[in-house]
Order: sequence, then structure tokens, then C-alpha cells
Amino acid sequence: MTSSTPKHADTVQFRSPTVTEVVYERINFGAGLSIWSDGITSLSDRPPSFLHHHNALEIGYCYDGYGVFMVGPDVYSFGPGDVSIINAGTPHIHRAGSSHAGGSRWDFIFIDSYTFATPFVGHLGKSIVAEMCNPACKSILRQDENPEISALSKEIFSEMLACEDCFRASASGLILSLLCKLRRLPMAEESAHAAVVRSPFIRIAPALRLIAQHYAEEIAVSDMADECCLSEPQLRRLFISSVGQSPLAHLTKFRLWMATALLENSELSILDIAGRVGYASPSSFYRHFFAEFGKSPRLWRKENRA
Repeated sequence: MTSSTPKHADTVQFRSPTVTEVVYERINFGAGLSIWSDGITSLSDRPPSFLHHHNALEIGYCYDGYGVFMVGPDVYSFGPGDVSIINAGTPHIHRAGSSHAGGSRWDFIFIDSYTFATPFVGHLGKSIVAEMCNPACKSILRQDENPEISALSKEIFSEMLACEDCFRASASGLILSLLCKLRRLPMAEESAHAAVVRSPFIRIAPALRLIAQHYAEEIAVSDMADECCLSEPQLRRLFISSVGQSPLAHLTKFRLWMATALLENSELSILDIAGRVGYASPSSFYRHFFAEFGKSPRLWRKENRA
């Protein structure tokens, strides 16, 4: 079930031979295998990797640390106990919280959904297999909102890491249960993730990486346009069509979601958090935060503290 076969060393570049925008990381499962894992991974507090995507369903469990995932056109904060669900072909990138020097510790498994599920569904057919993991569910499932899924995911990784007697059968049953529970989750408001790798999203990937790396610094639209080798009007049009908002609005969104991660998981003052996510003016931070979430940073912290 598990394999020591490493991920493919090569990458596929979508546009330029000199600038990698979205990296394709192929998971090699090995003969007869449908699950791949390499144990606990530390997403350290350093500039994130390139936007990348895989040929498999990726499920992750956060043991500790916090930060932000950008998954396709969406941005999510994460913390301990949260679960990531990233479908095959969806570009994603992470950023650990800036005040958490150790980054965050995750465990990931990669699943060839069709190969894995076919023995269990038999005559029910391919359509059932394709629907076992809801492609429109949120990419980060919060522990407080989904305690059953968080606990089940943690148990899966415990089985995979312990490698005790019959762990393969036990883990397979738990994964099947998890896929069924994911299928029952409500549909997300926007469900275009599966198509973003073929959309204008690819053209703005360098700008998205710039945001993930330097969100706390001053970033002008001209800087993003230069990264993408586009004019500013072209960049704005592609942002609107790909992520549904302007470049600066997406930068603001990333900053604010990072702020929520810091509010929930750190002891920093709200003033310090505003500065850490790129706001020189506390009043501007408060105004933008309330516009995004409908509540003040102080109330958010009170309602969401672990």
C-alpha cells in the first residue's frame, strides 16, 4: 500500500523554459499500489515553493503550526488539527505564519482515487468512484467545523506511520470512510478548481507566487505585471477571469487570511499582526478586515481562539 518509490524528479513547465510558473509533481505509486506517503513533512517558515499540482488526490493533516494555503483561486488559513483536501490537477502553494519560526508540521498521503476505490465499489461503476471525494468541498477543513473528519484523518496517518499488524487493511478502510464523508460535505460556493490548471490562471501564477512570498511588503500592480510579462490592463483582466477579483484585492485577501491565522494561533497584539501582514495603518487593517469578515479582528480572535 505504501511505497518507497520517490516522486518523479522531473517537472513540467507550462509556458517558459526559464521561468517555472506551475510545477507538475508526478506521484509514482508503483505496481499495484494506490496510496503513497513519505511521512511527516515540515513546511518551514521560509519563502514557499512554486505553485504546483499532482496527478493524485492529496490529503494532509496539520499537527502543529499555522499559516495560509492558496489553492486554485481560493485562500485558506490553517492551524493544528485542520485537514487539507486538494484534488488532482489543482495548483496550490503554502505560507507558514511569520511568527512561527518552526513553520508547520504536516503528514500527506496521495491517492489514486480510481485504482483505490474500484475494489470497494465493484458493480456500482466508475461514476460512483469519481464522486467519492466531493470535488467542490473546501480545500481546508477546519477541526472545529469538521471534528469527525479531523479525527478520522489523524487516525489514518497514525495507522500509516505505525505500520503495525494489518495496518494496510485498517488504513484502507479508514480512507474509504473518509472519502465517503467528504462526498457528503456541502458544495463549496465556487467549484472551478478542477479547471484552473487549464485556464488563464496559469498566466498569473508568477504574480500569485509573488503575493505568497512577499505579502507583507509593498507590492504594486506593476510588479505583478512584470513578473507575468503582461501589461497592467492584461493582468487585471486575467485576475478577474481567474480568481474573480483584482490583483490588489487578491493581495488584500491573502493578507487578511494570514491575519486570521495569527489571531487564532499567536499571542501577538492586533497592532503587531497588522504590521506583520503588511498594514502600516491599523485603521486601514481594521477597515479591510471588517469588510472581508463582517467583524473586528478582536471579535474574530475571541470567537476562534483554540
